[in-house]
Amino acid sequence: MKEGVIKLFLVPLMAVMLMGNAVDRTAAAEAGTVDASESLDIPDETEGNEEKYQVTWDANGGTCDADGITAEAGGEPASLGVLPVPKRDGYMFRGWYTKPVGGIKVTESTLITESVTYYAHWKKIPKRSRQ
Repeated sequence: MKEGVIKLFLVPLMAVMLMGNAVDRTAAAEAGTVDASESLDIPDETEGNEEKYQVTWDANGGTCDADGITAEAGGEPASLGVLPVPKRDGYMFRGWYTKPVGGIKVTESTLITESVTYYAHWKKIPKRSRQ
């Protein structure tokens, strides 16, 4: 049987789903519960549909040219890596945070464990007085 394929054997009034060699088809056929010669290949719906986590950047009033990050779910979590630097006239960028106001600052080593949006925080640059 090909990997990623589920075999469905037709049985009167019920269906028995088999993965690999979990059940002896010959014994079932001899008992008259399964027709060992008939089977239907049904694609495994999870094949090619692995879960992915999406990281997006909200410039929170500024602009950010960076694309989001897509990471595979499962296994060892990946870190964010190099963080984008957004721009906003009259403001200094203070970092990426988990909330638009407040929240926890994220770093390059922050692990991607779910789909999430990070928000830019800003500090207004005071205008110099003209004297």
